[in-house]
Amino acid sequence: MKFYCCPFAGAGASVYRSWTPPGDAEIEIRPVQLAGREEQFGLPPHEDVAAAAAHALGQIRRTAAIGEEIVLFGHSSGAAVAFETARAITASGEFRVAGLVVSGAPDPVTPLDLSLRGLEGEEFVAAVERLIGYAHPALAQPELREILLPPLRADLLAREAYLAPAGTRLPVPVLAVRGADDPLVSRADLAGWERVTSESFDVAELPGEHMYFLPDPGALLDLLATRFAVTAREGAR
Repeated sequence: MKFYCCPFAGAGASVYRSWTPPGDAEIEIRPVQLAGREEQFGLPPHEDVAAAAAHALGQIRRTAAIGEEIVLFGHSSGAAVAFETARAITASGEFRVAGLVVSGAPDPVTPLDLSLRGLEGEEFVAAVERLIGYAHPALAQPELREILLPPLRADLLAREAYLAPAGTRLPVPVLAVRGADDPLVSRADLAGWERVTSESFDVAELPGEHMYFLPDPGALLDLLATRFAVTAREGAR
């Protein structure tokens, strides 16, 4: 089963390229590359979530067969992109979304105020580091900061402006995950995702803080392999 993984704010597909699922898991990681970073550096970053989702869907169309069963994953701001992509797919019927996994993210139906608009330079970087609980070492280097800030700013402002259409209920099971010690996204924040699905909803907590999977994605990959191995077996009956 293909897992299409949407990166968090400012990040590129490379964050997922080293992921290696358990050896017996029938999981294929497919990192989604958003505009404005890495090999798509020449493209302007998307300024709204729907545009980012359309870009993600274009990549899925190139690598998944019509009617194929897939899973969508997104961490932090990438969770909204994964959700909007799932919404587009369920509307088109091109693929079967076996699950939506949202990680370290509040639900998309509650207004989000990140208080970033109007901030520039050091103020913006400091505010972002407080928000995500992670200081990207490259932001300390002026030449790299010029490259990283445009997609980072676009992603965060797009997420802040995004609200799911009222009454949205996807016919897709949702699994919401967080680091157990995440100071930014609480278990109650995850619970709001239940409002966007008409199927099953579960919450899982793994060791760590907001960026819990960066040091070692093993626990998350084990969780996904176990959860979707069960889904695949049930679907085959």
